[in-house]
Amino acid sequence: MKRILTTLREKWPEYLLEILVLIIGIYGAFAVDAWNDNRKSRTQQAIYVNHILSNLKDDKVQLDTLLAHSQELIEITEFFITGYKNQKIDTKKATLKSGFMAIEKNFNGYRSGIDALLNSGSLDLIPDQISLDLQKYYEESEDLVKRESMSNEYIRDFVEPHFFREYANTFFQIDTYDIRKMYEGDTRTLGFVDEQKLLNDRQMEIHFVIRNVQTKVEIQLYQKLIDRNTKLQTQLANITGSTDQ
Repeated sequence: MKRILTTLREKWPEYLLEILVLIIGIYGAFAVDAWNDNRKSRTQQAIYVNHILSNLKDDKVQLDTLLAHSQELIEITEFFITGYKNQKIDTKKATLKSGFMAIEKNFNGYRSGIDALLNSGSLDLIPDQISLDLQKYYEESEDLVKRESMSNEYIRDFVEPHFFREYANTFFQIDTYDIRKMYEGDTRTLGFVDEQKLLNDRQMEIHFVIRNVQTKVEIQLYQKLIDRNTKLQTQLANITGSTDQ
């Protein structure tokens, strides 16, 4: 025992150094593992964030187009509503623009990025506030699609049948879907809508009013979604360091 104590007194600096080297080695190994894990997490995060960001950019292109279409539809329906109130309307413009209110709108949002993130169980790679904002964005996207579906059903069930029943003879003159362009050079007489018939058509007037109201609701939803989309793009770009929106 005395010999052991003597040896410890003589060599304790060496033993202490060995212990310190061992501790530093273990700590270093843990630090390297943690660094590797963090690097992998950052790489994974960048992949998911860039995927979601790409989806959001594609969504915004759609939303901007749908918003512009809706704003134009408001102008057209108000043109008809004013004509009904004044009992006077430009029959050429009425003919060219009448089919516009029967165009269906369909927002097809891209969500492959968020679905990949959720399916991987890696939602913790995204900061909590951004995760909540993404959840709200996709919930509001679903609300928009439901609203569009209601409007589209109304178009198919009421607007189109009435239009083709009462105004089929002016169909070749409408501006939508390049139909009028298809008949450029046609030698047959393609007349405009009968003013008195249109102005006395109370049912068609109701259709214009309903489409006006439907479109105003949709505009609010498009704008709300565009604002949230823009905010999310900024948030996600800050994570990846990207400035391209």
